[in-house]
Amino acid sequence: MAIRKLDGRKKPFQVYYINPFTGKQTSASYATKKEAEKAEAAAKQLQKSANEQAEKIIAENKAATDES
Repeated sequence: MAIRKLDGRKKPFQVYYINPFTGKQTSASYATKKEAEKAEAAAKQLQKSANEQAEKIIAENKAATDES
């Protein structure tokens, strides 16, 4: 996840990250750095949530396998 500044654009601040659900790079542009920072924080939260969800599923699968 990162913010980059692209000069000469109406919305010069671009946030880009790998979407944890699709595995593809996603980006969005914003007019102000503050807006971009908010979007980056939301992307980080999405990543954290996806990681927690994946860990839970892995633990459940391991427990089910161990019981068999």
